[in-house]
Amino acid sequence: PISGANAALNALVASGLPAQPFMFAGFILLTAFVSVDRGEAIYQAVNLIMPIIGYFLVTNLLSLRVWISRAVGGMLISGFVVSAYGIYQWIVHAINNSWRFDKLLDGNINSVFSTTETLSVYLIVIFCFALSGLSSKNSKGIRLLSLSIILPVVVCIALTMDVYAWAVLAISVMIYALIKSKKSAASILG
Repeated sequence: PISGANAALNALVASGLPAQPFMFAGFILLTAFVSVDRGEAIYQAVNLIMPIIGYFLVTNLLSLRVWISRAVGGMLISGFVVSAYGIYQWIVHAINNSWRFDKLLDGNINSVFSTTETLSVYLIVIFCFALSGLSSKNSKGIRLLSLSIILPVVVCIALTMDVYAWAVLAISVMIYALIKSKKSAASILG
């Protein structure tokens, strides 16, 4: 068994991937299998190992420009779906509470997330990617997708009634404008 593990480790190193994360993942799995509460330990081990696997998927699959464009496009589409569901959630809530004006601006939409704050953070990340996609010189599809996603994302952020999200949204627009302005970029960089 040890020679088989050495052969697997040698094959991993020969492939160009670093061996340390895989050794760490193996150690986590080993400790989960010898744990007293094996079921819970394996569940926790899988939750710890998934980001390691995700890291290697991202670094290996997104090495090409085409895959980066596809990943950003998929992220923008998921942001559109999440924000559209949040807007739908607000409309249904507004219809159900149309007789109480104080409940219309309740801000309790969370779309597919557990809290409004998590939704706001996610949508701000999507908004920043959509802003950067607007200036994409390589892909007209990403520019069009970004343009169509900005409005629902901003509306959903506004409907969360999260003042901090509004402030971060405004700051991100200002930073984007500063970066895109040639005069300000030159003055910042000296």
